[in-house]
Amino acid sequence: MIKNEKQYKISKKRLAEIEQTINSKQSKIANAKEEGAVNSLTRIKNDIKEEIKQYESLKTKGLVLNRKITVAQLPNILIQHKIAKGFTQKQYSEMLGIKEQQLQRYEAENYSSVSFGRLLEYIQKARIKINMSVQEV
Repeated sequence: MIKNEKQYKISKKRLAEIEQTINSKQSKIANAKEEGAVNSLTRIKNDIKEEIKQYESLKTKGLVLNRKITVAQLPNILIQHKIAKGFTQKQYSEMLGIKEQQLQRYEAENYSSVSFGRLLEYIQKARIKINMSVQEV
């Protein structure tokens, strides 16, 4: 998942590099090894394209609300909310009441070191309302 503008720019540049490499290799495919390399690069290209598409959609259309999510997806909601609202990491960290470097660490690790209580506190500070239901599976 692309989490900020810097990663977005890096992803766009990487996509262009991969596409250029694929184009140059496709005309020279002589064996299965080269064909495998092109296939691998194509899968990577498609993954990057999808991430770019998701990021651009958040930037232009905003966050899709009123959808079912799992508890494990709560950290992504915070990241997506920041992107959709056009906040910088500095602005978002101020809203959450933490230092910018701390937000960068949290996002880099997908909030994995944050306690559930703290995560809920951040969601509340971001003014995101979460409704949950419990179901037996």
